[in-house]
Amino acid sequence: MAPHIHVSVGVKADSATAYTSHLLGTEVQFLTEMLVIEVRSPHMHRVRNPDLYNVPLLHFPPTTS
Repeated sequence: MAPHIHVSVGVKADSATAYTSHLLGTEVQFLTEMLVIEVRSPHMHRVRNPDLYNVPLLHFPPTTS
């Protein structure tokens, strides 16, 4: 499994025009802090949505009261 990274850049002087896309490749090195938190409940899973080019979306089970 490879990381899936989105990148956003903007130009403040151009009315804050911004562009967002997928990072396909880079040679830039950067430092980052990452928090890894285990969530045991509720059970979550990602289901591919064919209407959105098979992008997997996060789903939660229905809640019971």
